[in-house]
Amino acid sequence: MNKESPQEILKILNLAKMYESKKNLIKAFELYKEAADYGDSLAFIQVAKMYAAGIGILACLKVAEISKYMKNR
Repeated sequence: MNKESPQEILKILNLAKMYESKKNLIKAFELYKEAADYGDSLAFIQVAKMYAAGIGILACLKVAEISKYMKNR
């Protein structure tokens, strides 16, 4: 786990909330996941909720699709 300052994690969380409010749920998921990777407990909860709603799966598929595209170039 990387170490990030609480202020930086708060910026990531605020950005995630902004994307979530604008219905860009995949980007919001990615940012919540980033904050969770830094150990933020609220971000862990959001990631879990988004996985439960199927959004986390969509984000993972998006990453896999991009990776596949980059390998085929």
